[in-house]
Amino acid sequence: MIRPQQSNATRTTPGQRPPRNSPLNAVVTVREQQEQAALQIYAAATREAEIGRQRLQGLALEIQSAATEFQQRIVRGCTASELAQLEDHCERLQRRRIECERAIRFAEEALKKALSCWHSVRQSREVVEKHLENVKRQAEKRPGRKEPKAIDDQAVTRKPRRQRVSNERRAAS
Repeated sequence: MIRPQQSNATRTTPGQRPPRNSPLNAVVTVREQQEQAALQIYAAATREAEIGRQRLQGLALEIQSAATEFQQRIVRGCTASELAQLEDHCERLQRRRIECERAIRFAEEALKKALSCWHSVRQSREVVEKHLENVKRQAEKRPGRKEPKAIDDQAVTRKPRRQRVSNERRAAS
């Protein structure tokens, strides 16, 4: 059985993210939450499959015990009605075994789907994290990068282009 593993190499820590809150950080957070939800679904499916296997093992022991008792009663001798009751009991146990096997198959399918879902959510998160790392790396490589506040200050001190043009026209007249 394949079990998902959380990779510490691909997990981001708050120190790896850009200092400002960005939409990419929000997307990473959402992807991490989706991954945790998928892991919880996978864990629940694993528990269901394990419970079904344990039930099947218990039923197999019951069936074996009932078959042994049936054979011993035949050897020791008993009435036909007692044998009919034992045979009915064995048949009921066999039907329960078949139902339990069906439930296990269903649980294993759910387990496969949960694993597939977790895998795709994990890949989505890794893609966003990789993009976030690339954005951060590109921002660090830019030479002479100005701080956002300095850029805002420059934008406030400049006159809008339209006013300068109209002022120049007035001066020319």
